[in-house]
Amino acid sequence: MKRGNLNTNTVYFNGLIAKENTAFTTTVFRNISNAYASIELVPHLTFRTEAAADILTQNEDRFSGRAVDSQTGYINGGSESRWVNVQNYSTNNFFTYANTLGKHNMEIVAGMSYQISTEDVTRVEGQTFPLDAFRKITSASTIIGGTSQANDFSFLSYFARANYKFSDKYPPLSEWQDRWLV
Repeated sequence: MKRGNLNTNTVYFNGLIAKENTAFTTTVFRNISNAYASIELVPHLTFRTEAAADILTQNEDRFSGRAVDSQTGYINGGSESRWVNVQNYSTNNFFTYANTLGKHNMEIVAGMSYQISTEDVTRVEGQTFPLDAFRKITSASTIIGGTSQANDFSFLSYFARANYKFSDKYPPLSEWQDRWLV
């Protein structure tokens, strides 16, 4: 079956032309991992450490062919490439004391939490391609824009919590918790 040409003589832009003459591809690599270790230092007192990583690398490529220049503002097609890298690391370290003396049950937790995150973003845009078959920025004869940015942040906090139950009743008769950010 042979298909005809899409109608360009409409009152409004024919969306099927954009569908056939544009492309948007996103490629994502993401690694989410964690590990922990726990040890009983003395009876009723344990120490636990946790470490985690969340690493994201993402590339986005967008191409608009010559047939949609009237809608995009490009001259002879346009393309944009955006690269994002986010690295997020965290660690938690805390002590837990848990003991039951007769009908008295208590648990005390104290520790720290640390998180650091960095983000790098690079974007470049080009236009005027020799043919619609050439879709990467490297084939553009004119680079019309580009940006690059980097962001980072970190959190450090300390926390503590104490619970007391009498005769193993629920909810706890007394509970206190707090968190301090540094």
